Amino acid sequence: MSSQVDINWLRNELIDRTGLSKSEIGDLICAAMVTGNLTGLAPLAQCYPKTIVRTLSDEIGPWKNFEIPVAFWNCTEIDWDCQNPCFHFHIGDNIWIVYSILLDRATAYDFLKSRDPALQALQAALLKSSFTPKDRIGSSGRPPKYNWSKCIIEAVRWMEVNGRPKTLAELVNYMAEWFEPEEPGDTQLKQYLGPIYQNFEPKARLD
Repeated sequence: MSSQVDINWLRNELIDRTGLSKSEIGDLICAAMVTGNLTGLAPLAQCYPKTIVRTLSDEIGPWKNFEIPVAFWNCTEIDWDCQNPCFHFHIGDNIWIVYSILLDRATAYDFLKSRDPALQALQAALLKSSFTPKDRIGSSGRPPKYNWSKCIIEAVRWMEVNGRPKTLAELVNYMAEWFEPEEPGDTQLKQYLGPIYQNFEPKARLD
């Protein structure tokens, strides 16, 4: 697996998870670039003087594997609504043109998770409750029979999509089906899902 992901992958994932528009997500990514929370690498960067008509003979470079400086993101022109946007950076008397930007995979995933409403709701619910997952090691020292961490994440995801059900029993029934063919008993499900259900608050749209 590559250690990098394309910036368009991050944009599309954020759109799917937050419901924001392409331009709104673009502004969010640019802000992260300006603060240094994300850094971009251009496989190929071209630089031209700012003239009305440009020719290949005017090109300065090109540069391969160009690490885009943080300052560039304060002077950028991007049409995020395009499927594959082109990045124009207006620096001094020159314009830098980049057609593809790669991000560090681990950093991009962390950035994505920190802005995922479902995961944020899960973290908030756990902080508000006295619930402590006990699914790492059973009392006998053996691995647990059920993966409760994944169960809770799925429960939060389902409530983000469908809304908080009127009763805990509805959530328990859904998660029992999710565990099939060998689901836990209602008592266990209520033990783990109760605090999440009681403290669940849908995450507001990102601004």
